[in-house]
Amino acid sequence: MKVKGVVVVKVKGLSITLFSIIALAVSPVVSLAANDKEASVKKESVEISSKIDKALDSVNVKYQEVETLKSEVSATEKTIKETQNKIEKTEASIAKRTEVMAERMQHMQSNSASFSLMDSLLSAENMSDFFNRAYAVTVLQGAEKSKVDSLAEDKLKLEEMKTDLEASKTTLTEKQQTMTQEAASLESDVASLKTELSNNQAVLDKLANDRIAEESKAKKAAAEAANRKTIEKEASEAVKKEKEKETQESVVVDETPAETTPTPPVNEPNIPESSGGTVMNMVATGYSYKQPGLSYFTATGIDLRENSRVIAVDRNVIPLGSVVEVSGYGYAIAGDTGGDIVGNRIDCHFNSIEECTQWGVKNVTVTVK
Repeated sequence: MKVKGVVVVKVKGLSITLFSIIALAVSPVVSLAANDKEASVKKESVEISSKIDKALDSVNVKYQEVETLKSEVSATEKTIKETQNKIEKTEASIAKRTEVMAERMQHMQSNSASFSLMDSLLSAENMSDFFNRAYAVTVLQGAEKSKVDSLAEDKLKLEEMKTDLEASKTTLTEKQQTMTQEAASLESDVASLKTELSNNQAVLDKLANDRIAEESKAKKAAAEAANRKTIEKEASEAVKKEKEKETQESVVVDETPAETTPTPPVNEPNIPESSGGTVMNMVATGYSYKQPGLSYFTATGIDLRENSRVIAVDRNVIPLGSVVEVSGYGYAIAGDTGGDIVGNRIDCHFNSIEECTQWGVKNVTVTVK
């Protein structure tokens, strides 16, 4: 019966090992596809970052142009104000000169002024003196008129300058508004690119987490495969030794067909009831968190470094969190699971790989408290 039990474990372990090999063979393909997608997203993120840098450079250039235009508008406004002051001063000068000329004309038209002018001319000593005095009067009147005409021309030029400056100011203001709108549009583009980059980063984080999970799963599968290989080897040796022992003990036993020996099936748990709880006959193997690729946290979150007395169970057979007593192992918590822990199979945790090897594969009695 013991030999047959070991043989069953060997066959079961072999099937699990084959499954693990298939999983490991498929895993690199999945991992490669995930890596390609991650590389593609990273490349896209680099391109987006480059676009953001270029857009920011353009924004800075636009804002610099806006500031330059603001300075030009301010300078133009200052010039317009100065020109306006000059126009007002020129107008005041023209008004003053015109007023002076008007007063002189009124004075000349009065009797006393007229006689005074005529007396001045008539009192000339000779004709030469007369013409000189007449010329002097003409020059005085012409000078006043020339001054007024010059001021009028200055005023006209200033007014033309003011018109040109106001046109320049309007043009500069329009350019400033256009530049500001373009800068705002570029800022909107930058914001959109940043959002896209943030979304890409989220995708990268998810892909990285998925890749880490796949790698961890592959390592665990490899560790389980290595563990099952060791178990198979031990089971094979146990079968060989048991057969040799049976051959040496009795030739009659060797000739007895295995089919005539009533053997209870080990794939289904034998569950008798007892006053101390539910009792089951099960097959037990060993594992350790120190094996490559395994985590020290169980499926229920138990830290195996702090509480090592844990067994992995099929939750459909033994509820997770149950306190159990395993013959040859002692009391433990049903706090872990495993891909090949199905039916009447359990996996007992040990603090070292050596203890797992020493434990090997055993038929045990499990009492659920």
